[in-house]
Amino acid sequence: MERSRSGVESEPANERAGIDRCFVAVLEKSLGHPVRIRLLEVLRHGERSVQELQGALALDQSTVSQQLAVLRPKHVVVARKEGTTVRYAVRDGRVGALLDTARACFGQASSLYCQIHKTLHATVQGENVATLLLRLPSWTTNEKLSLPA
Repeated sequence: MERSRSGVESEPANERAGIDRCFVAVLEKSLGHPVRIRLLEVLRHGERSVQELQGALALDQSTVSQQLAVLRPKHVVVARKEGTTVRYAVRDGRVGALLDTARACFGQASSLYCQIHKTLHATVQGENVATLLLRLPSWTTNEKLSLPA
């Protein structure tokens, strides 16, 4: 153990860095795909079968199963067998709070991205770029995004 400036023992810096890298890797792997985020949004409200998730998300069975197969070994979701059906649930209810926090932190930036994407898509279809840019929210012209506190 190392001693900090205050004299309190702490983990060695390189050990902390390794734990931080591991945490980031697990977080990125767990939440790094839009379908996995959508799955967690549904599962935060209660357990569901693959078929129920398919219906809620309008996705095919293989996509839902594939993304659940990524979340299970990371211990983000748990599975429970009920007869011939496997039901999935979020392992820790704090996942919902994490999703809410991420949305609050990045909501403005993601809104900007969506507006730009729509503008570019419409431009490809022949609309006037100058007219479309006027439709973007005024904060997109600021040098920095002011994220909500």
